[in-house]
Amino acid sequence: MTSVPLIPTTPDVDSLLKPSDHINPANLRTAAPAETAPTHLASADEKFSVGTWRAEPYAEYIEAYPGDEYTRIIEGRVTLT
Repeated sequence: MTSVPLIPTTPDVDSLLKPSDHINPANLRTAAPAETAPTHLASADEKFSVGTWRAEPYAEYIEAYPGDEYTRIIEGRVTLT
């Protein structure tokens, strides 16, 4: 069995965060946020992944969300309407 890497919880987690492109610029209602993310685990078919994501405050409109998502907010807040 392959070992699963633990999600870092120490202050050096910032060193693992790399620029990402999770936000579609066409959906933005405010300036593009600085966002970073690493993927910690992904399924072989790439239909499932676990990662950490960080972004500056922003607003976007999504007509139809392209998939299912589970999110746990560690710090900050999210408002969905």
